[in-house]
Amino acid sequence: DVNDNVPEFVRPISKWPTTGALIVDPVKPSDQMRLAFNSQYQVPTATFPKSYWFNENESKSFLLEAIAIDLDEGDNKKLHYSIDESTQSNNFHMDAVSGALFLISPKSAFDEGQNMGLKKSRSIHHLNLKVCDSGQPVRCSQRLTVKIVLLLSDELPVVEKEAVNWATNHQTVKDINGGKLLLGRSSEEIDDAKAYISE
Repeated sequence: DVNDNVPEFVRPISKWPTTGALIVDPVKPSDQMRLAFNSQYQVPTATFPKSYWFNENESKSFLLEAIAIDLDEGDNKKLHYSIDESTQSNNFHMDAVSGALFLISPKSAFDEGQNMGLKKSRSIHHLNLKVCDSGQPVRCSQRLTVKIVLLLSDELPVVEKEAVNWATNHQTVKDINGGKLLLGRSSEEIDDAKAYISE
């Protein structure tokens, strides 16, 4: 088979007109998360203590799963996902096989974002994701840019993931309830952290 097709991302690709939603796979909510919904956008949220962001011993947290397709056959369609060198960061990791993107070090990521001249309560990161096939010559997709925002707040924290049904692009409570969330630990504490992800 001639390697004549370029891999293309199929998730995440969609945007709400105003909020820039990511398309995510359905997943059963973790028992560690307490879910709530924003009444305006029906956005799923999860809460966790501020100590999570500043504990370097915490395990990495799942952010999103990128999925791509390649119309070639055999080795030419085997894909490898990565964060483009232009936005490479030790605070994030992308699994080359599954396309899963993880936050590795919350504290370090927050400090890195602050070094960009942002307010102390906010840390913004832009990651360019890419996927390449295993053919000869190697063909790679156009870069997919994902925006990740970390916030510290004096109010009860949330982790927000806006999601729509990738097949129908319909915004429904059922679709939103199935969206993957950034994993965190539930907490009744205040003065915590908030994070959200948008394309």
